[in-house]
Amino acid sequence: MNFSVRLARRNPLSKDTNLITLLKEYASKTPSLKEKLLAEDDDIHFARGHREASGGSLDPEIWEEFVKDGLEILERPVAGDAKKRKMEAEKPKNTLHQFFSPSPKKVKNN
Repeated sequence: MNFSVRLARRNPLSKDTNLITLLKEYASKTPSLKEKLLAEDDDIHFARGHREASGGSLDPEIWEEFVKDGLEILERPVAGDAKKRKMEAEKPKNTLHQFFSPSPKKVKNN
């Protein structure tokens, strides 16, 4: 998986942002990522470039681990999911519709 990141020059916060440092910070969140991405090895192509534009080339499995555990974006709940689950859990299970509808077991097929 090849990826690249670039700072938006118009963003006033970009003056103080170093993408290489930021990527390495995300990669240091778990021991597994530290070992796979931050080891001093020429075969690891991660956080290369310069402070305003960086990137790398990772195996798909390592990329998915980095996105999930380092960037924490694959496991984030979708906006409104918690509210939907709560509403579903609070919904009454015994409704008039269920009371007047025959159960599939009691319907006889002739």
